[in-house]
Amino acid sequence: MGVSGLLPLLKPIQAAAHISEFKGQRLAVDGFAWLHKAAFGSAEDLALNRPTDRPQQWVMRKVEFLKRCGVDVLIVFDGGALPSKRGTDEKRHALRDQAHKEALALMSRGRRSEAVNLFQKATRITQEMVHQLTELLKSQRIPFVVAPYEADAQLVYLEKAGYATGIISEDSDLVVYGAQMLVTKLDPSGGCVTVDGSRISSCSDLELGSEVPLEYLRYMAILSGCDYCDGVPNVGPKRAARYIRRWQTPEAIIKALRMDGYNSSPDFLERFHAANFTFLYQRVYCPEARRLVHLNEPEDELDEKVDFHIGAEIPQGLARAIATGLVHPRTHKTFPANKTAKPTDLRGFFAPKNEYTGDVKRLPEQLRRKKPVVLVAKPVDLAVRTASAENMLSPTRTKTSPALTSSHFFSIPSSPDQAEKENKPFNFNTMLSSEPDRSDDDIEESSIVFGTPNKDTTLPQTPVTCAKRKSTLFEEFGYNASTPKRRVVTPTGSSGVAKKPTITPTITPSSTPQARPKKSAISPLTVQRVPGSSQSNLMRFAYKAN
Repeated sequence: MGVSGLLPLLKPIQAAAHISEFKGQRLAVDGFAWLHKAAFGSAEDLALNRPTDRPQQWVMRKVEFLKRCGVDVLIVFDGGALPSKRGTDEKRHALRDQAHKEALALMSRGRRSEAVNLFQKATRITQEMVHQLTELLKSQRIPFVVAPYEADAQLVYLEKAGYATGIISEDSDLVVYGAQMLVTKLDPSGGCVTVDGSRISSCSDLELGSEVPLEYLRYMAILSGCDYCDGVPNVGPKRAARYIRRWQTPEAIIKALRMDGYNSSPDFLERFHAANFTFLYQRVYCPEARRLVHLNEPEDELDEKVDFHIGAEIPQGLARAIATGLVHPRTHKTFPANKTAKPTDLRGFFAPKNEYTGDVKRLPEQLRRKKPVVLVAKPVDLAVRTASAENMLSPTRTKTSPALTSSHFFSIPSSPDQAEKENKPFNFNTMLSSEPDRSDDDIEESSIVFGTPNKDTTLPQTPVTCAKRKSTLFEEFGYNASTPKRRVVTPTGSSGVAKKPTITPTITPSSTPQARPKKSAISPLTVQRVPGSSQSNLMRFAYKAN
């Protein structure tokens, strides 16, 4: 991945940093690289086709970590296969298949630890795994883009267009594309290394002179070997830089290398130009125009050969569906919409017993026969789903209503502004802190027989009869309503001095059990109101014994 040996030459423009330094900014992330790194921990499950979502959850934890650091993220995924990268992809697939076969052989022999190491080398990321991750990102309203072809070019375009201020990736090819701020080697604690692409001319180890044009950097990457070209054997970045500085043009550089014994294939010049055009004019997705554009607009119209290497044109509607994760970027087939499982109906577990419950064998034949389950995917409205996914590039906060308090139920203004708007007096006293206007002696009793409520459901329609209270409630228990404390009743003698009560237990044998005393009947619910009280909703309830 990337240009071998390029990052060590960029030490003058590298600096140690922390991801929190990008607080308040948006960084574009190579999501495919994150997903591939996360898959190492589940390599065995993925190789043996066991269902797992651990890689997707690992990526979501990384996203949450960046959000806690105050960094907004824009996840970018690889899309379709690029013709210029076909040779590299075929070699990688062959190596993964070979590692997978060797790992299965080791598993059959019981050498699991060695097999897991080979499974990690055979790990491959499928578009189905990417689709599962995009669904999780949609649920969390995290913006993402599925590139039409390579994610590297898409990341650089988003940075150039102003959608991101930097790029998080481990691929050194991004500097060759023209990335201005590259964040690499991000560790779990937030430490990272930044590469300032705008200061590329200060890299003296490149040996390209005081001013390093981006064109020379592309030539150096192609000659030393990259994803789009194998390069010249035994030619690294430093040696390629010396030839580029002296000969400058591709034809002269390749000719000089051959004269010095660095032989290359006969069609190397053609592959050199194809790789150079791929770095320059690769097609990417523009979120604003909602169609494919070139990474750098060509001055002249490109011929068919160049157009083939940089990726074929895709219709606008299909490009939008691919970018929003609705369509497979290679097969162009729509992904099935996720269906939420219905809650289980537990009423059947508590149903009364009948002749068909309890034993399955007693069920009739037509009830015991299992019917095949047929899954039918509903047609997907690409226009609606695409529009909702595109809106995540500029997420907005949803408005939430304040929590309900007692002021909502009793119509008490919660602020002076609300009181002025509703023409109500504003008082900071609550209902429980306010004192009644009348004493307990003025409390009136109202016996209410509950009937059919009216439309407002606030008070019953039955008439209310009121009577002045003449006796003390619960007098037989020694309770006086006028005093807050309980009154203790003590017997007194003829002299008026309180006597000490004596208790003499008496036991009367009885052959028949004594009948229990009858309980006093409880009258209907009585409501005590405070007439003239400022709090009209405050009512006191009590039960009165007959």
